[in-house]
Amino acid sequence: MRLFIIILTILPLIFANHAAAEALHPVTQNSAREKILITVPDICIKNESESHCSIKLNVKVQFPTKTNFCLIAKEIALKECYWDLKLLEQVLHLNVSNSVYFTVTNHEEDVLAAQFFNVANIKSKRTRPRRNLGWILF
Repeated sequence: MRLFIIILTILPLIFANHAAAEALHPVTQNSAREKILITVPDICIKNESESHCSIKLNVKVQFPTKTNFCLIAKEIALKECYWDLKLLEQVLHLNVSNSVYFTVTNHEEDVLAAQFFNVANIKSKRTRPRRNLGWILF
């Protein structure tokens, strides 16, 4: 029941963050046919009392042929460029308090792919303690 309440509380936050991100960054997302940039997981949930979210983020960039590209996330001051790579698999250790927008660009700064990493805040609700302490007579 608690999990259900948490999920119902978080879903509007996720969609609100995602809509705001698309408004700020109007970039075409990865096509369904060809995924260039994949981040797993794509959300981090932190309690309202916590200052930041600590998570290991798996980032995978894959092209059909060897390509020169840069992985950029301005919110965390990340810019890493690679030459003649077809596949990049990297684990990032993030401590973030807000959502992060990852982009893959070529060296002319054209955006090739984009992915949004959400940070959702939850507010714990106090639940009423159970009176029967786990047992029921009838």
